[in-house]
Amino acid sequence: MITIPVPSARVVPVISGAADLRTSGAAAAAAAARPDGSLDPARLAAALRPVFARDAAAGVGATWVALAGGSPAGDLVVTSGLREGSFATDAAPDHADPRLLALTRAVVPAAAIGAVETAVAASVAYARARRLYGGCVLDIPHARALLAAAVADLRAADALSAAALHEVDAAGPASTASAALAGHLVPVLLADAVQQLSVLAGSTFYARIEPFPVIEKIVRDIAALPLLVPGLGAALVDALPALPAWSGTTVLDDPAVRAAIDRDAPRAGPLVAELAAAGEVQRGIAHDLDRAALGLDAPAATYDLALRVAVLTAADAAAAAWSAARGRPGPAGDPLALEAVMRRLHGRLVRRHPPLPAAVVARLVEHAEALADSS
Repeated sequence: MITIPVPSARVVPVISGAADLRTSGAAAAAAAARPDGSLDPARLAAALRPVFARDAAAGVGATWVALAGGSPAGDLVVTSGLREGSFATDAAPDHADPRLLALTRAVVPAAAIGAVETAVAASVAYARARRLYGGCVLDIPHARALLAAAVADLRAADALSAAALHEVDAAGPASTASAALAGHLVPVLLADAVQQLSVLAGSTFYARIEPFPVIEKIVRDIAALPLLVPGLGAALVDALPALPAWSGTTVLDDPAVRAAIDRDAPRAGPLVAELAAAGEVQRGIAHDLDRAALGLDAPAATYDLALRVAVLTAADAAAAAWSAARGRPGPAGDPLALEAVMRRLHGRLVRRHPPLPAAVVARLVEHAEALADSS
């Protein structure tokens, strides 16, 4: 273990070697590079996702390399990771640039989805192998429900991340707010997903029985992302000034999208209607906010409003993603997966998560098993 105890250091644990990080980061930057030298945010996140899938902490280091164009200003120091609280020298980019800050907030959580996919695959392997009550864990209804909830939260995170990456790439007036909302909510969704998986793993999670300690490590790393990555911890604060200009749930309000959902996912229809109605209410509240009181010391109710706006933005993004992928194989175009996402997001608004229907659970478990089999 190498520790650099300097006051200016940030806690940026790196599990793999510095040379590997430079190689991975440079490869990601090359994969995302456009002819004009700019980076495509979606391609960058996709290129970094396999790095996060192997090691979330290494993914952070590789991200700094990629954002620096393959050559970070600071040193990358190999440490033993979060467990010992080691320090690495400040290789993170300068986030005084609003564009770079928005890019970081969109890319890092999107790339971290790779780590959660690894946790899902490991959880499926565990649930298939662990024998209980004359069968395997994957046969137990509660275990299946936990796995389904994790997959639903993962799908919501993926949709919101994709929308934020698109907005940041477009560099429009909504890009800063979109990145800030995603920078806050996507890590929360991912942390909740892996928390479900930790419960699924039971005592194996605490005993760190091979080959499943990776689940515990990913739970820890995802929970720490807002601390590790400059800009994520303060993302919700930076979203506050944009609340009065929030445009609402434009996709959920689209009659064509609503009609398609009613046809393909009829049980999701009432949920979508409730979410759209909530969006209209929250938009009215947001538009009436005192713009002079949208800083760090804003009232708790304003922060709660920002959280609701983030959830509704995720629902809008999920509807858009499903509409674009409708009819295609896989979870993106699956109406039952859409229903699960809407149920979980609706649960965040009302602060209560009723059990997912059995048919929805069965379908999401199928998607989880397909992910595990393809890993």
